[in-house]
Amino acid sequence: MFDRDEHPRFDEAKNMAYGNGIRLAISNPCFELWGILHYQEYNAPLDRHECQRKLGELCPYYSNKKKKSFDDTKVIEDNYRNAVRRAENSLARREEEGDPEGNPSTTVYRLTEHILYVTVIRPLLAKLSECGAPVPDAGFELTGDRGAVIAEAVLAWPAHRIAVLLPDQKAHAAAFEARGWQVFESGDENLREAIASVFAKED
Repeated sequence: MFDRDEHPRFDEAKNMAYGNGIRLAISNPCFELWGILHYQEYNAPLDRHECQRKLGELCPYYSNKKKKSFDDTKVIEDNYRNAVRRAENSLARREEEGDPEGNPSTTVYRLTEHILYVTVIRPLLAKLSECGAPVPDAGFELTGDRGAVIAEAVLAWPAHRIAVLLPDQKAHAAAFEARGWQVFESGDENLREAIASVFAKED
């Protein structure tokens, strides 16, 4: 993971990494953009000083003069999925402009999503496979009547209307339940037994 900043050999380093099969999490101009995207969309070019100043305005816990730490726990928990979506949209716009990974853009979310998969989703899938549950959809998005995404679940069985939510997705439970879904939390110690019980009843 590294920033674009003003490094003169940035492209050389990036191409060397890609050429050796190394995955990168790049922020252009800097990591603070990832923090900004937890609060709002941002698509205007800016340098790292402007980026740091902007995050400082949005996040009361951030200061580029002290520790450069984006440590707003509640915002991260509540807005992580929005930040991922905004980062994806930003990358798509840079692609359309003919400037892939241009300013502003960040792929930090690819790193966080991989960490999430390895530490949470893969163990969940392994746990649920032991109880005989069918393979669920990972990263499920529930859409409303007009096709807009209204809620998300880390795992879901749409045909059975069953969803498993991460801690930062708890607020989405109401939307699922209003549409007749059964909702479970990923951290529930009895999750495997609960899911197995649901499918056993359907059999």
